[in-house]
Amino acid sequence: MQDLARYPQTVLGTVCLPWQADGTLDDTIFARTITNLVAAGLPDLYIFGTAGEGYAVTETVFRHVVRLFAKTMQDAGGAPPMVGVVSLSLATMIERIAFCEDQGIRSFQFSLPNWKATSDVEMRRVFAAICDRFPDSKFLHYNLMRSGRLVRPHDYAELAELHPNLVATKYGGGEPVMISGLLTLAPKLRHFFTEPGYFLGAPLGPCGLLASTASSHPKRAREYLHAGATGNSQRLCELYRELCGVLNALLFAVGTNLIDGAYDKVIHKLSEPDFPLALLPPYEAAPEAAFVQYRATLEAEYPDWLPHNTGCSQAIQDCYQRDGVVRVNSFFSLPEVAAIRERLHHYTRTIAPSLPATDVVFEADGVAVRNLWRMEQHDPFFAEIAARPAVRRLVATLVHGNPELIAVETFNKPARIGSGVPPHQDNAYFCQSPPDVLTIWVALDAATDQNGPIYYIRGSHAGGMLPHQPSGIQGNSMGIAVGFDKSDPFIGTLAPGDALIHHCQTIHYSSPNKTDHPRCGLLMVFRGSHTQADQALRDLYTSPTKAV
Repeated sequence: MQDLARYPQTVLGTVCLPWQADGTLDDTIFARTITNLVAAGLPDLYIFGTAGEGYAVTETVFRHVVRLFAKTMQDAGGAPPMVGVVSLSLATMIERIAFCEDQGIRSFQFSLPNWKATSDVEMRRVFAAICDRFPDSKFLHYNLMRSGRLVRPHDYAELAELHPNLVATKYGGGEPVMISGLLTLAPKLRHFFTEPGYFLGAPLGPCGLLASTASSHPKRAREYLHAGATGNSQRLCELYRELCGVLNALLFAVGTNLIDGAYDKVIHKLSEPDFPLALLPPYEAAPEAAFVQYRATLEAEYPDWLPHNTGCSQAIQDCYQRDGVVRVNSFFSLPEVAAIRERLHHYTRTIAPSLPATDVVFEADGVAVRNLWRMEQHDPFFAEIAARPAVRRLVATLVHGNPELIAVETFNKPARIGSGVPPHQDNAYFCQSPPDVLTIWVALDAATDQNGPIYYIRGSHAGGMLPHQPSGIQGNSMGIAVGFDKSDPFIGTLAPGDALIHHCQTIHYSSPNKTDHPRCGLLMVFRGSHTQADQALRDLYTSPTKAV
């Protein structure tokens, strides 16, 4: 079939806006997200659709975001940037387009003003006011019921003839009559459909893919586009079946009543672990627990749609350097977690009973194991896990040098009796200078907000060591001796296989486990080979009656 469309057949993706706690844009995460999406194979990006919260920003924020987006897209080697203009005011939309043109931007998407559903006459006025006023720019129309009405296929046929710079549409619905009508009656426009709509549209004519759930893995998103474009119906069906499951997993985890951006930010967070889920008020964001659930379902049922992170990404580095702790999703796969759990069970039954008291700690009942220390010295299985090249590559970047293993350990919180851990900094034990030491804490069980997760104080690693004193808790003999701000902790909820990586000076603690669900973590502690024992810290550790 001949392709008559005025716009390329491609995968179109959105960039969400990461908000800091004070409501301002996190420029670093935003720019990094754009760069990573382009590098992963998604160069055709836009901002300020509904997922991009274009309806909620001030003009000041709009202009700041546009400038940063345009610059980052150019630096990253992306396609010409596309900006959405969403407003109840046609005049505001025109002002925003004019501003963007001054920045060199020539690709836009818009939706109809929606204080009231526009009539056919009013709808045509909107297209004329925008397309005719800016003849040097290209326009995509976002066709959605939230604007009060849908533009019909025969309307687009007329509009395409009237406005040669109207080049594309975006439609997220899945009605077969609408999809077939768009492709049949308005072939000069490139029609972008989300994953379900693309499955219906691709056999009918050349169309584009509006990536939603598929954006978690741009390479597979492009494979889905290619399967439809080349008539590979078998592959198209296989990928469609997977994507239906991925969508169901997202809706089951998050629910169905939130605004678009809540879902897209959950998807973004798969690739950018520090991406905040918050939306501009008054809109409700997806809870962190929903992301953890979604991530766990993909790991278990649709692992091919998870991002494939190799080495230490810039996102991990930025979060670790800024906060002193970073969550890394799917650090180990579920089969790997199962193998570790099986070996740990073997270790506990056959090796732990003969260990010296220095290498095993029990809970108060004297039966349940709380901690296992120096496991790599007693079982080569655990030494081999820590020696994996992928693990060492990640650690090397964060400790600024060749990584050396300090220990492999477990922190167990048996159901109902698991004890808490007092606030402390790990370098009170490790005593290394410079403090290029970290711990990788891998969840073997789900760590929820109820069964004793770890609480971290973001950024506390940058403040140096605080005074410590004896805690009186076996297995965690040191605790911070002074007060500190606990008002905004990072809660380390994890799915099995996820990991937390924290700096040795990051303040952290955990509460007891009073639930019926155990919480076990496997820890690998590394230092940079350039670090040395700090005798002053060592003296304080061995004589803990003296506070740091």
